[in-house]
Order: sequence, then C-alpha cells, then structure tokens
Amino acid sequence: MRQKQITIFFASLILCSAMHLCFTGQIAAQTNKTVLLWPDGAPGANGTEEKDKPKLHISVPAKQNGTAIVILPGGGYRHLAMGHEGKDIAKWFNSLGIATFICDYRHRGKGYGHPAPMQDAQRAIQWVRSQAKKWNIEPNRIGVIGFSAGGHLASTVSNHIAKGNTDASDLIARQSSRPDFAILCYPVIAFGEPFAHLGSQRNLLGNTPTAADIKKYSNEKQVTAQTPPTFLWSTADDRVVKVQNCLSYFQSLRKYNVPAELHVYPTGRHGLGMAKGNASVSKWTTACENWLHTQGLMTKNVLAKNQKLFFVFLTTGKSAEGVAKEKIAKLQEAHLANFRRLAEAGKLLAVGPTSDPDKKIRGIVLLRAANKSELPKMFDDDPCVQQQFLKVQSHPAKIQVGSLDSKGKPVGMEEYRMVILKRQKSPSVSDNIKQLRQQKRTGELLLAMNLEPDQQIAIFKKRDDKKIKKNASQIANGQKTKIIPLYMGKGIFD
Repeated sequence: MRQKQITIFFASLILCSAMHLCFTGQIAAQTNKTVLLWPDGAPGANGTEEKDKPKLHISVPAKQNGTAIVILPGGGYRHLAMGHEGKDIAKWFNSLGIATFICDYRHRGKGYGHPAPMQDAQRAIQWVRSQAKKWNIEPNRIGVIGFSAGGHLASTVSNHIAKGNTDASDLIARQSSRPDFAILCYPVIAFGEPFAHLGSQRNLLGNTPTAADIKKYSNEKQVTAQTPPTFLWSTADDRVVKVQNCLSYFQSLRKYNVPAELHVYPTGRHGLGMAKGNASVSKWTTACENWLHTQGLMTKNVLAKNQKLFFVFLTTGKSAEGVAKEKIAKLQEAHLANFRRLAEAGKLLAVGPTSDPDKKIRGIVLLRAANKSELPKMFDDDPCVQQQFLKVQSHPAKIQVGSLDSKGKPVGMEEYRMVILKRQKSPSVSDNIKQLRQQKRTGELLLAMNLEPDQQIAIFKKRDDKKIKKNASQIANGQKTKIIPLYMGKGIFD
C-alpha cells in the first residue's frame, strides 16, 4: 500500500515593531473605579438624583488575559442584587484574569421601565469597547453576563444591537453594542407565555404592554445567526423563573447554529448566584470557565517581545513505502493530541484544512515560539515527514488564540480563505503590487505575504469562492492558484 508523504514547511512570521496589540501599558495592581455611563445625563432621565445616573463599577485584575465582561445583576427589573449577582461574580471573574464592569442600570424601582434598562446595558458595552485600549482589553472579547431579569437584559442586548454611528460626536456612541459572548444564569427570557415571569414583564413593559412589545422582547423569538455564542444554566425545580426560559432560548440558538452550551441542574432555588454551599449547582462556574476556554477567551492575546510566529504547511510529497495504515492512523491521533495540547498552552493560533481540492495541501497550522528550536518535535517519530524552513515577510495582524474540540474541530475561530500562488517577478511585479493595494483598499484582501523562494500567500475574507478565485487570479496575473480554508482566532484582522 502506497502512503503519501507529508512535507512540512515551517514559515517564520515575524511581527512588525508596530504590533503591540493595544497593550501599550500594564496595570500594575487591581484597579477599582466607578464611572457614569452618561456624564451629561441619561436619555429619558427623570431628574438628576443618584437613581437617575446609571453607573459602571469597574474592577480590573492585576493579571489580565484581555477579556472583559459586563455584569447585569437580577432583581425582577425592580431592584438589583448587587452583592451575590454583582460583586461576588466580579471577584470570580477577576480571579480568572477577566476585567469586570458591573452595570448599575435603571429599573422600575428607580422609576424606569423600557427602554431605559436596555439603553444602559447597550451603553455599558459600548463604553467598555471605547475604553478597551486604556484598560488593556481586546475590543472583540467583551461579553455580558446576566442573572434572572439581568439574564433577560443580557439576552436583550445580545439580539437588539446598537450598531454604532461612526459620525457621532460622542466617541462611545460610535461603538457597536453587540457582546462577543453571553452568559445567562437562570434567565428570564420569554414574555406572554405560561412560563413567563410576569413580575419582570410588568416592571419592564408596564401593566398593559402591546402584543408587538411582548413579542419583540420575548428574546427566544429574536435570535438570529448574529446572536453571540452563549452559555446558559438553570435548575430544573426553579419555581420563580421556570427552566423553560432557558430551554426555549437554547433551542432558538441551535436553530440558527449559534454556538451554545446549556446546563440544567436537578435541584436548586432561584437566585443562587455563585451557588456556594450547593455541591451540584456550584459546578456551573467550572463548566463556564471551561466554556470560556473553548471560546478562546482565557489566553492573553499578546506575544512576548522575543516571540515569533511559525506557519506549518502540511503538504503532499513523494510516496512512502512500507508504512502500515494502522501506523498512519495512530500518528494522526498523536498529531491531533499535540495540536490540542498546544492550543491549551496558548501556542496554537490557527489551524487549516485536512485537505484542499487538489489534495496537495493537507493542513495549515500557525504556532508561536521564541525560535525554531522551541517548536515541538511532534513529527520526529513519523516516517512520512521531513522538515524544511522558509521565511515570510512580517505583518501587523492581530493574533487571537483558538483551540480544538475533541474531534479536532476549530473552536473560537473564524473561517477565512488562503490563496497560495506563484510569486510574481519583474516585469509583472508592479502590476502585482497594484492589484494587492487595490484589493486591500476594498477590504477583500486581509493579508499578503511573500514566501521564499517563489510563492506568495494572500488571505481573504470568507465570501463567494468564485469571487475570491477571480481576485486571486488578478493578483497572480492569470497564473494558477490554490484556494484553501483557514481558521484563525476571532477578530484576528480587526
């Protein structure tokens, strides 16, 4: 039996000096601060008392991983459980390296119904995103967590998005309010249903809400493919907010293929918060932390000054004789285990396909290390592998760590298209540069790199493959190109 040999090309990708990934300064110690969401007055404010001034209580840990979360305590839209659903939650997230922003939003107890709570929660996310650089936060790693009615508010801002006005004089209003991930804890979700929490519905929408408003803010009916990845949990015997709320939202997420994870614990009263003292329910924090790992949100999104990036191209080479099929299968399993370990260690940044249409590119991996000697010798025992090294031009792309699930499927990554083509030489090189610049301006082309001796790589947004092929052909002046799927960390080219 003939087995194809795999040749591995390690291409060293050095980041340019301008790439500091917004981490220009380090917060040396825990930082705690409170700010007004609307310094000039909140929209629809009833007055200027403290209750009319929604706030953010900020807590930034000394050791950060670049992720932030807005916390929305519950309270039936009549009060806020700032202790066990606010401060306690912030302490836990801070221990994980996550910056927290507790939103002290307006509610019926302060004299406000809809839309004030939604406006405040949207503003909180926009505020954090606008201040991301100052607080050492990645602007594409800002989530929201809500408890009970705060869970309804978190699901509201997950589906009712203020897109941001780029022409606004208010810099905060220029930002999108869409959270990048959501965590819903025994949430209120549905209105107008037998299992709805009528108190929350009444406090938010009033005693005589319209049918249109009931539907609009029944958030299981508002889920789309753009709803952020969501972690949900509840207890089966919650008598205050029925578990059906969680189940209905989870079903809607699955309908639109939104990544979601649901945990239902058999017993536990409503409003448990961290659930300390409940041996079963308290495990939700461990499950949530694991989920955050799978979403690529627990590893610091920055390279040390002495680190470099290495592309690993798995390509088809000459045939290898005498290698048993069972041996190949075991080697592949070992390689997958190594990739998963590297992801958990924060060294695996991107992973490509198992094969391209021509069966010549078997896979692409992006690793980081200080030098080639640090790269894992994961293929040394594989008789079908050789190693060669190529150089790649530097580029300022932002790097986000992703991971692999148990089947080797990329998690916490986005899909792009990589095109490999012949590197252009004079006299066509000037035309090649013009095409690259043009497609960069239009936003189609995200990155172009030169490989030595005669190859070029271009990475495009995932769109119509026919259009990508046409664009790549223009860059290559009609020469044959290869289009390959590539998975990289979310927001890598933001």
